[in-house]
Amino acid sequence: MDAEQFRKFQEFQQFQEFQRYREETGQLPPAPKPPLWKRALRSKLVRKLVVLLILLIAAYWAYQHYFGKNDSDNAIEAGGGGRTKTNFVFSDNPMAMVRQLYDNVAQNIVVDACNRFTDDARQKFTADLGAPSCELAVTTLNSKLTNKHKYSLPRPGSNFTIPPGAKTIEISSCDLRVEGGPRIGVFVLSEIELGQWIITGHRNEPDPCPAGAR
Repeated sequence: MDAEQFRKFQEFQQFQEFQRYREETGQLPPAPKPPLWKRALRSKLVRKLVVLLILLIAAYWAYQHYFGKNDSDNAIEAGGGGRTKTNFVFSDNPMAMVRQLYDNVAQNIVVDACNRFTDDARQKFTADLGAPSCELAVTTLNSKLTNKHKYSLPRPGSNFTIPPGAKTIEISSCDLRVEGGPRIGVFVLSEIELGQWIITGHRNEPDPCPAGAR
C-alpha cells in the first residue's frame, strides 16, 4: 500500500485500541455541552427576567383593554371634537356624508355608521327606527336589503346644491334615488370644525315617499 493508505490504516488501528481501552476501563466520552439557550434557561436570573417581562406585557395589555381610549369611546359632540381631526368617517360635503351612511348600512359597518351622528341625533335615529340601539338599527336595515351594491350608491338629484354660507342643511332620502333597500329618512347636517359635516338630526318620512319624489 502507498503512504496515504498506510497512514489511514494506522489511524484505524489506533481507534480500535482506544475503543478497547474504553471498554476495559469503563471510561465514557465527555457528554456534549447543551446549547447556550438551554444553559441560559437553567439560570434562575434569566427565568426571573422572562417571568417579569411576561407580567409587564400582561399588565400593559390589561391597562389598554380596560382603561385605554379607542374611537368608540370618543363621543361626538355637536360642536365637533378631537376625533374630527383624525377620524376618516367625516366628510367636507353633507351629501357625501349621507351617501357614506348608506354605504355603511350596505356593508353593515355599524361603528362607522353610528359615528356619523352626534349623540342626540344618534338617539333620535335609533328611536325613529324603533331599535334598542344604533348598532342594531343599522344591522336591521342591512338585513332588509335586496341589492347591497345598488343601495350603497344613492344618487342625489341634479339640482342639489348647498346654499352659500350655510352651516346647517337638510337632506331628504326621498330626494335621492335609492335602490336595493329602504330609504332612511330626513337628515339634518351641521358644519363643524375643519369644514367637516356631521349628522345632528333625523326624522322619518312617509313610506312611500310623496308624489314627485325620486
